[in-house]
This record gives sequence, C-alpha cells and structure tokens, in this order.
Amino acid sequence: MQGDAKIVRETLKRLRAAAVPRSEDDARECARKLDPVAGYVMYGLLYLLVVATPASLIGVAVAMGWLHKQFGAPLSSLGTVVAAAIALAVLALSWWPFVRWAKRRRRRFVQLLRRGELVRGEVIKAKRVSGKGGTKTTRVALRFELGGAQQRASLTVAGHDNALEDGTSLSLIAHAASKRCAVFAQPDELHVGELE
Repeated sequence: MQGDAKIVRETLKRLRAAAVPRSEDDARECARKLDPVAGYVMYGLLYLLVVATPASLIGVAVAMGWLHKQFGAPLSSLGTVVAAAIALAVLALSWWPFVRWAKRRRRRFVQLLRRGELVRGEVIKAKRVSGKGGTKTTRVALRFELGGAQQRASLTVAGHDNALEDGTSLSLIAHAASKRCAVFAQPDELHVGELE
C-alpha cells in the first residue's frame, strides 16, 4: 500500500512538471486514480439491474413466443436451447453500450490529463458535511482562469480536509473541451471536479 502511494505521488509530480501533451502512460495511471474501476463496478451493477436483465427477459419472452409459434407447445429440448442461446445473446449485446460508455469516459480522463492546462484555482467555498452513518465529506467550490475566461468547478472530497479552507490556492488541470477537471487537493491527492 505504501509503495502504491509513492508511485502515485511520483506520477503526479511528473504530471505537474510535464509540458503539454503529457506522457500517455502517466495520464493513464492518473486516470485510473481519478476514475477507479470500483466506480465502474457500481455503475455496472446498476446497469445490470436496470438495462441488461430486463433486456434479456424481453429477449427470452420474444424468443419463446417465436419458438412457440414455429414449433408449437410444449417446446422441445432444442427449442429450449435456442431460447436460452437467444437470451444469452441479448444479454451480451445489452452490455455493448455500457462498455462503449466506460471506454469513452476513461479516454476523456486520459485526454484531460494529457492535454489539459495546469492552472491555479482558489477555493471560494468549502463546506463540511456530515451525513447519515457518520460519513464526512467536504464540498468545495473553486474559481480559476482558463484561456482568459473565469471558470468555476465543484468537487467533493471524502473526510473533513482542514487544508481546504476558503481562499486556499490549489493546482488543477483543466481543458476547455472537458466538463471535468483534475484537482490536486493535496500534493499526492487527485480528485475529479465538475465544471459549472
């Protein structure tokens, strides 16, 4: 665990020091930190419940209806196998949009980190929030300049980070074509900010 933190710290140092476009490898490593696999697992479970399972059930119903029309009732073992194959095919195909979305999302983070401009931002509001079950977060609003225009971003950091006070100056990587930015809340911590 300590070794992982050191690797991330070194990568972040290289990312901060590098000229644009930054290294693809460093951008990918930091993108994994910004957009971890655990988030995709949670989105995937939700997708399974809301999209994939209903799609496969509809596929089974359509296949069973078609097979019933073609071969009559009751279905033979071959008909059951065909219905199961169709259901599995529909289930597999229903994941295609999710996989495309996940790849596009990760690619956008990599491009932000490769091509984004390193700028200084100022915390204009830091609000500490304690939720149910004792969860503590800090909601932060930032102001920064990008390409001569004033921008705002917001992010949520786990815990009550005392370094995030109103008026604190932070480094961040932002790009005009991105809806997100990468905020260095601490020298070795990188967080996602949403541009407003």
